[in-house]
Order: sequence, then C-alpha cells, then structure tokens
Amino acid sequence: MAARATPKRGKSAGSAEGFGPRVARLRQNRGLTQDELGARVRLSNPLIAYYERADAGAPGPQLPALAQALRVTTDELLGVNSLPEGRAPRLRDS
Repeated sequence: MAARATPKRGKSAGSAEGFGPRVARLRQNRGLTQDELGARVRLSNPLIAYYERADAGAPGPQLPALAQALRVTTDELLGVNSLPEGRAPRLRDS
C-alpha cells in the first residue's frame, strides 16, 4: 500500500493557494473588511486575521459560517473546487 502525501498545513490537496490567502482573497473580492467578516460569523478581528495567515489551518467548526458569509461552498473555501482567478461565484442569500 503506497503512502499518501499529506497536504501542508493551510493548503488543500491539489490547491496551490492556501486556506488563509484564499479567505483573504474571497473577503476582499466581496468588499468586506476583517471586522465585517468577523461580525457576520461572530468571530473577533484577530481570529479572522489569524485564519487569513498563510500558515493557518482551516477552522473546522467555523467553515460553514465562513463559506456562507463569503457566499461560496465549503468545498470552494477549502480549495477542493477551484475558482476562476479573482472571482467568487454568487450564491443565493439565505
């Protein structure tokens, strides 16, 4: 049985962009500040800034709320499905 490579912290398998930079890019594409995103997901600005760091891992329990606030799927947020450069798809408001 071959050993499976483990993605580096903050990066999903098959994704060149790490989780933190992806969150920052999606937030900026939505025109949100870290404070505004934090308010939408009930997290502090320092915690949003931490998640946007290149070496931060994906916060499991907060993924659905972050994805909803950024109007992307959790797969897109994790880099499982790639997004066109500089573009975040529009999802329905709930």
